[in-house]
Amino acid sequence: MTVPMALRSGSLTRLVQAAVKQSLSRSRCRKGALRFQSASAVIPKPLDADALQFDIEGRASDIATSLLTDGYYTTTSLLDSGTVQTLRSQAIALHEQSPSRYEQSWSESINEATGAVTRFDKPGVFACEPDGADYDTAPDTITYMSILISTLPGALKPHIPESIACISDQSFNAKLAFTGAQAEYPLHVDNSQGLAGGDLRKLTCILYLNPHPYQPADKGELRLLLCNDRVVDLGPSDNRFVCFWTDEIPHKVLLTGGGDSDMDDPTVDRYALTVWLADSLESNIHNPKSKFADLRHTAFASK
Repeated sequence: MTVPMALRSGSLTRLVQAAVKQSLSRSRCRKGALRFQSASAVIPKPLDADALQFDIEGRASDIATSLLTDGYYTTTSLLDSGTVQTLRSQAIALHEQSPSRYEQSWSESINEATGAVTRFDKPGVFACEPDGADYDTAPDTITYMSILISTLPGALKPHIPESIACISDQSFNAKLAFTGAQAEYPLHVDNSQGLAGGDLRKLTCILYLNPHPYQPADKGELRLLLCNDRVVDLGPSDNRFVCFWTDEIPHKVLLTGGGDSDMDDPTVDRYALTVWLADSLESNIHNPKSKFADLRHTAFASK
């Protein structure tokens, strides 16, 4: 599972406004050395907030249909390469702050038979939780998150029955993760504990901030396990955006980078900006009537 951070209430827009008015102090320790360089030749450009909002609203029907049919949706045209390069540069800038905003990423494994929870570090993976206080350093990143949170839930509402999902624009989690060469994520479901753990996250939305194109040899694909034993691998490239049901879809991240030579190659560094959106209705979390209800059980049946 991905450990749920405390759900933040209120729109990110208000957090951005607060960040403009005041500077919040931080006390974060850097955990390990990271390489944050960009080798991309793409010319950065600022995020067009109006265009992004219009685009999300225009593709909401397709997103909903794909989520209802397959459990996930993906596109490589939500943002252009120049905008993604800007967001990647801001991810680098957050590292270069002193102290760095990134810390060692960790997760938990759960023994379904005993309920025992074991914490473990993810080698080669570092992450931070971007918020309104990062606006000065990462304004386009915060704006992207704000538009996504304030637009996508309302845009999906007419297309998804409330008995399946009622996505909220008032509660969310966010994580900006860096994965170095020869690192990977094990198979997991982001929201495996559900109401037992007080976790109402329903929709995982990932935007990859990697060079265009990200070479196949660099790997780091997102692997989704779907109905009818279907497996889908999605490369973290080409400005890819993907969303899927947080509480139902098992997934993993395949090994990033192919060999020791990749350890010093900054283009292999894999960045992913994840926003989790919560459901307003508790009954939708781990709903036994869902088409995808059995996936999280069958995927871990042998564990």
